[in-house]
Amino acid sequence: MLPPVSRSLRRLVTTLVVVAGLVPLAPAAGVAVPPETPGGDACRDATAGVAPEDARVRACATIDAGANAATAWCREAVGLPAEECATPSGRMVDRALVDAYQGSWQHAAHALQRELGDPLPLRRTTFLATHNSYNAAAYRPTLSGSDPNQQYTITDQLRMDVRVLELDVHWWVSPEDGGRAPVLCHATGPHLGCSTDRHLREGLTEIADWLALPDNAGEVLIVRLENHLDDEDAHDTAAADLEEVLGPYLYRPPADAPCRDFPLELTRDDIRAAGANILLVSDCGQGVAWPALVHAYGDRVEAGTTDFTAYPDCGSAFTREEHEAKYIRRFEDGTWLSTMAADPGPRIDATMAAEMLKCGVNQPSFDHLTPEDARLTSTVWSWAEAEPAADAGGCAVHGADARFRAAGCTGATVATHAACRTAGDGWTLRPAAGLFAAAQVCAAGGGLLGVPRTSEQNEQLRAAKAAAGVDTAWLGYVEVDGDWTPEPDLALPG
Repeated sequence: MLPPVSRSLRRLVTTLVVVAGLVPLAPAAGVAVPPETPGGDACRDATAGVAPEDARVRACATIDAGANAATAWCREAVGLPAEECATPSGRMVDRALVDAYQGSWQHAAHALQRELGDPLPLRRTTFLATHNSYNAAAYRPTLSGSDPNQQYTITDQLRMDVRVLELDVHWWVSPEDGGRAPVLCHATGPHLGCSTDRHLREGLTEIADWLALPDNAGEVLIVRLENHLDDEDAHDTAAADLEEVLGPYLYRPPADAPCRDFPLELTRDDIRAAGANILLVSDCGQGVAWPALVHAYGDRVEAGTTDFTAYPDCGSAFTREEHEAKYIRRFEDGTWLSTMAADPGPRIDATMAAEMLKCGVNQPSFDHLTPEDARLTSTVWSWAEAEPAADAGGCAVHGADARFRAAGCTGATVATHAACRTAGDGWTLRPAAGLFAAAQVCAAGGGLLGVPRTSEQNEQLRAAKAAAGVDTAWLGYVEVDGDWTPEPDLALPG
């Protein structure tokens, strides 16, 4: 039982959190906040797609800012458990929720999707990302961190299937170093907003510790370093931290081509084959040590959400040719400051996230990602819910809903046609009863019994099936010794 003082503190914190979650700070003069504006997650859901300058959106951002500040104070200053520091919307920072996510079908499906994309060039595959990954409410409160982009730590973001991390590196005062040091700070170029921020090494150590776990040995990450380092000494110090903490995991530019452009034709398989796990992306900075570790942006291009429209239009920022030829990042900005002072565009909700993958966006960058986030479900474009079902069979079919399901490998009642992948990633549907018959009819037509490797390819197969009047089709995707293997050698007798 808690002593009387702790109970009093708990009551005080609860009151503060309720106030922070339900009562927005005073709006700017002349801005009327609708009385029906709800709080927390309901507020964000109710205003999804609403113009950012709308008073309701700004009211929601203010509610969030107050709730984040209250919950951080609850955890850090008072020391109460995370579940007792939740906002009225139920948002909390609780590792138990991340543990539960790791046992979910969504987590398993994301892992299988990444495997499908492993042999594709980076310009054709997808990495789930977080925007300003280091700026999270889970860390000790700081001046810049009082307006967080994220709730959970870098470690927990990785556990939620994020594979691109964004770190802003500033050259700022660090008492532990006796001077200036590279720190993780959400601030302007001149470091306006930096205070007692975490050292770069702390964020890098989270990444290294996660990769050191046996289950994560084959994972591939992109780490984007937004460079706010002042001079050559700052770059050398940051490079030394990168080398010390992440050195064994880095995929480096060639020694004779430091800071080479972002390698669009590189694959995740290539990175693994080189014995590496991490591709660093930044500008070329100063000195010699920094360019020896990072890749330049090159044809890595980005835009917010203001212009984005659903597949197949996909917005005005990029042409279809650019989607094919470049590495595309789309990001949201859910901070209070950006909502009040700029036009960050609509937030990326579950529907927009799914549409971005269909469009071929390589890196959708999310704010405020949580383990119960609907975006972690909507970005599963391959397997149907609770699939692949255990003991259903070692083959996969593409259903009428364009989702994968495990099934037995024979019988016209399972699937009626073969999904034959042809040159140029096109699809042809050919009648076939049974997996091996499907492989044979595809080969006879000059194709391959295939499986979509991206959401965009999955939409192309959906369209081909609709045009052919086909509901279900065999996929070139089978379970071999417990592992789902895409497009294996199936040239066997039917």
